Amino acid sequence: MNNHPRNTDPPESTDDPNTFMVNPTPPESPPPEPARGDAYRSFVGTGMSELEPEEGPPNLQGALVLVNGFHSDPLENAEQTWNNARKDINPDSPHHEDYRQGESANERDRADEADILSNEELEEQLPAGRRTSLDIKIARTRGWWATPMSFNNDVSKFWNYWNKKANKFDAADRYGRYFNAYRNDHYINGSHGLSSNAAHRIDHGVALGYQWALAEWGIRPEEEVTTKKEQSPYVQSYSPPYRPVTVVAHSHGAAAGAGVALGFLRYAGELGWEQVALNMIFLGVHQPRKLTGEEYLKFINDKVHYYEVNQDFPDLFGEEHRQGVGFLNRLAELFSRSRDKLQHERGMVEHLQAITGDWDAFAGRAIQFTFANDRADMVTRDGDIPGVTSACNPEGDDRLFCAEYMSPRRRPMSYRGPEGRKPIATDTSGTLILSEYMANRRFEYGDLGWFPSEEEQKHGQEWGDFERVAIAWGNAFETYKARKRVFEERTGRPYEYKYAGLVKNLVRRLNRGRWEWNRLSGAAREFLDNLTRHEAERQYEVTTRAYEAMLERYAHLQQAQLYAHSAPVTLIHHKKVLSDFPADGLGNGSIWERIKKAGEDMFYRVEYKEESNLDELSDPQKRREEKDYVNGDGKDLLVSTSITDTSYIKNVIEVFVHGNTEEKNIEQLYHEPGEGNP
Repeated sequence: MNNHPRNTDPPESTDDPNTFMVNPTPPESPPPEPARGDAYRSFVGTGMSELEPEEGPPNLQGALVLVNGFHSDPLENAEQTWNNARKDINPDSPHHEDYRQGESANERDRADEADILSNEELEEQLPAGRRTSLDIKIARTRGWWATPMSFNNDVSKFWNYWNKKANKFDAADRYGRYFNAYRNDHYINGSHGLSSNAAHRIDHGVALGYQWALAEWGIRPEEEVTTKKEQSPYVQSYSPPYRPVTVVAHSHGAAAGAGVALGFLRYAGELGWEQVALNMIFLGVHQPRKLTGEEYLKFINDKVHYYEVNQDFPDLFGEEHRQGVGFLNRLAELFSRSRDKLQHERGMVEHLQAITGDWDAFAGRAIQFTFANDRADMVTRDGDIPGVTSACNPEGDDRLFCAEYMSPRRRPMSYRGPEGRKPIATDTSGTLILSEYMANRRFEYGDLGWFPSEEEQKHGQEWGDFERVAIAWGNAFETYKARKRVFEERTGRPYEYKYAGLVKNLVRRLNRGRWEWNRLSGAAREFLDNLTRHEAERQYEVTTRAYEAMLERYAHLQQAQLYAHSAPVTLIHHKKVLSDFPADGLGNGSIWERIKKAGEDMFYRVEYKEESNLDELSDPQKRREEKDYVNGDGKDLLVSTSITDTSYIKNVIEVFVHGNTEEKNIEQLYHEPGEGNP
């Protein structure tokens, strides 16, 4: 929301019991004291006109709030991906002199209206009646020549994150139809930098959710609705049961989305409401729980010493389904104990348990879907939030690895056992362990050629399933370990890969005659008496080629896991992506069908008797069914606003919305050990 002044006063009432106002002009209030640093502004919505009295039962109008994850495109978010990440700048704190915000959420004003795209603003840029493929393309690319290193406009930044060619640009509308919020979709920026902490994103989301509610929700104070509903029943249209909100959030946005929900729950509580209608869907969840202590040490040990993947090795060529172009993630630093970039004392569940009044009640309003192979190093850790119903693996899955390799001699320290896993024999004596709940089949819509078939137009082009990519890595890993063992047995020295990346690899090839013989022990020198220098070099070369081949396959595996991370957004309605899922009662029709099945007894939504012909349903009949639901089954699905009646959440709003940045308030905010104040 870019053009609206903001005010934090609650909406006012009118004296006429039959007249009420939508987003009325708030009463005069003294100006707040100047805040230290950047001011944290407040706003109200537009449409400051009186609403004429209406007769008949109230009208239900839901709202859909979509919270995106990290904007990872190196061009569209260059400041975050190339500047902050490259310089190892904490993305949650803007105090570093070289910090750049990029297209991520504003850290200097965490209630920035630019991080919220309202439905009204969306309609101005992409009108509901003009959404052909050509209209969408024009709206998405408008201004591209002027902003080559950032997003062109709000449609490309917010709307297009969710609505893709792969889902027929229909994801938001599908959600909206199901949750009684058709064409009332709003968007909040949940993108934060690499290494951002979930607790920080939750707090940031609280501020943005509160501000969205203030401007866009349109509910009235409980006292006003209660006193007027007998004379004018329609006023109940402005109560939370008739204004249900559904939050859909992905990746980084899962934590931010949970905060958004807490923000508007707090707003409703301040207006006197005890209960709210809330649905939450979390997709590809990032940092569902903490990663620290023994679990973290085992994870790092496995990555560095068992799998030995703490190197950069991008593969820029090869067949499309095997490329690892996106694997430019500086793994040596990612797994470095001197940096501990992946260690977090609080994930989503730990922070939400600490700051809410009733975590179980809040978790009971959510469904999650995260593929078991959504475990790429760049999104560690991903997995299921404890206590939240999963539409992917009903048993829940918070393991750190999807593809695991075991040999008769060794197994990784993080391995938990075979439950829910399927073993696959490798070329020799090893075993590859995979999950049954993977995004195995992969479909691409980017380049279908000049004359795609009808099948390709509908389902995309299928390429390189995950299992095949994982097996190729497992075989390459097995080969490398065998070559390494031979080298170490024949030379009496440990194998060490000294050159990483394309440039260093070139240097190694130019200087492959260099050997550090002085480091060999006397016993090793005696063993090498019958092993010529040329043979030793050749054995090192064989081992190195095997290691680099393994790293290439690992890059392919990483790319396939990043595909699994984005699939719940892009392929939410795809009819084939889950065709090899196990039979568990939730079906394999699509991700969306499993989410609906998992949430059928908990989602707050009116299911009209003429659901298939809703457009033909008369307004009186529609309102009668809505009233019956709100006064009947819907009552059991409301959530208490007391969840947010905590000193911590109140303080977050005080600091980030009202701009009270006194030191005592700042110090109450959570920050990870070793980090400064947020």
